[in-house]
Amino acid sequence: MLGLVHNKYYPIIGSIAFTLCVPFFFMPSLFESIIQKKSTPSEVMMKYIEIPTMDHSKYALITGSFEVRDNGGIVKGIPGQNLWEEALEDWKLSLAENPVNRQKILIYIHGMWAHRPWIQNAVMTKYYESVFTHENNPYGLVISLTWQSGLSYWENKENALNAGHFFGQIIEQLRLWDHAGIDIIAHSMGNRVLQGIYESLDEKECYPRIFNNLYMHAADLEVNIFQPGEPMDSIAYIADSIWIYIHQNDRTLGMSRSINKNDRLGLNPSPDVTIINDRIRMIDVSLIDDNEGIGPNLSNHRYFYSSATVRRDMMLQMTGACNDDRYSSKKNGYFILQPYLPHKVP
Repeated sequence: MLGLVHNKYYPIIGSIAFTLCVPFFFMPSLFESIIQKKSTPSEVMMKYIEIPTMDHSKYALITGSFEVRDNGGIVKGIPGQNLWEEALEDWKLSLAENPVNRQKILIYIHGMWAHRPWIQNAVMTKYYESVFTHENNPYGLVISLTWQSGLSYWENKENALNAGHFFGQIIEQLRLWDHAGIDIIAHSMGNRVLQGIYESLDEKECYPRIFNNLYMHAADLEVNIFQPGEPMDSIAYIADSIWIYIHQNDRTLGMSRSINKNDRLGLNPSPDVTIINDRIRMIDVSLIDDNEGIGPNLSNHRYFYSSATVRRDMMLQMTGACNDDRYSSKKNGYFILQPYLPHKVP
């Protein structure tokens, strides 16, 4: 619909829509403390490292764990008392006790406003059900990098980049571990955090590469960010594979496009500009219609966890299987994800 409106009205439309979305996004948090259920530790370590403030001068890192409820849901626990360096050392020792095929690390970076526990719990629950309990799950440690966001889009955008710079020290530590590899899932403005991490790395052109897979969902980044001279022009040097998930009717990124006055990587990128080498692939999920919940259905933005089809695609990719529902287009490196058909599952 935005495409039918003159460009000069984009900022106005974006600001109004942005404001109207705020109450609905925060409303579920009112019920966070009402329901309390018994929790038990998970076999897969699910942790978080959090920057608890937006004040750059007061940045610090706190750590904690996610636990499995008796009903199978995931709940974010209270922060631990250890320093983050001590927590990392404990996680490192625990990961080393896993079988070799269960020593991979997954890092999740949420988007704007998704630092709230109810969203963290929802994402972790969906991936616990679809990936972490799968017989071929490769991950022994899952870390949610949590950063804060407020009402101002521009302040959130700046804070996301700063948080990424600060989180870079975590990645530098993980690089030194003896593990089976590191994958990252970044969603929406979480990809701006990923940009900050990228910029913070001391050595980008290295082998073996720092990451195995970067999964960039609904990225709220500029479409030309991988081009020469742009902020992430050496992205292919730090990862074996980069998967860019897009939805051409992502209404949240449509608002971002109007606010930023330029196209967004997760909305309408040009394959010729984005797929700069064979390490980068694009997955178009515009045909997917199985988002769970009113918000995800309206926005087409949170499909990475709200769509069973996309979760299955991620599960197959993460566990090393092939997804027959991905179809190659005529554009090299560009795939179209078809709606999930249960009868095709072995």
